[in-house]
Amino acid sequence: MICRIFNAVLNILFSKVQNKINWDSFLLSPIRIRQSAEKICVAGCPTSKCWGFIDGTLHEICRPSGPSDNQRAFFNGRKKIHGIQYQVITMADGMIILSEAFPGVTHDARIFEESNTSLKLEQLLYPDDDGSSNEWYHIFGDKGYVSRGRRLLSAFLGNALTADQSMFNNIMSGLRVSVENIMAKQTSLFKLIDYHKTQKLQQCPLVQQYTVSMFLVNCHSCLYGNQVSSTFGMSPPSLERYLEGFANEF
Repeated sequence: MICRIFNAVLNILFSKVQNKINWDSFLLSPIRIRQSAEKICVAGCPTSKCWGFIDGTLHEICRPSGPSDNQRAFFNGRKKIHGIQYQVITMADGMIILSEAFPGVTHDARIFEESNTSLKLEQLLYPDDDGSSNEWYHIFGDKGYVSRGRRLLSAFLGNALTADQSMFNNIMSGLRVSVENIMAKQTSLFKLIDYHKTQKLQQCPLVQQYTVSMFLVNCHSCLYGNQVSSTFGMSPPSLERYLEGFANEF
């Protein structure tokens, strides 16, 4: 009965928060984009209009039973585990934008395209973004994001990099760790030791659990901050402001 109550409440929360956590117009407002870019620049970013960081994250699950095709779809060859793949964008205050779920085999670049993140980034409203400085507001991703453009920069590839390119990669790698820090917060708040051993694809509402947990991480950051916001010096919004116009949904 406790499990049924938990799942019923979980499904209600998921139906309310999935759109907000996927793409939040308040978090991605022009004012906040400018503020985030300024804080990241002060922290040492070589570009002045990088407002956030993007990365894929794998949520480990049990090995799926049934057809081998199902097992292969959820097996991540790089980490040698089965899981569900997500894409995370975080700003200088550590607030999270989370994509929909994809099978663990899915590459970061493919998630970027299939989640329409490229189009969504183009459609955002940006402050003073006329390209007069030959630089557009953008986010940064690691080498897995090969489709560089005006809204997405990624690390330079190859073995024959110039000194400037190598320096750029090193600096941005140190800043991009903010994504991993905020994911570590989710793990510490919601994931117990060996918890993945109970995460069965056919029996547990895995996507609902993970999505709602990330929304609650945002709420926790609004109340108590996080390591990312401390690093960049940008405070998350208040919980009241984050949930403004949304709390009445409940």
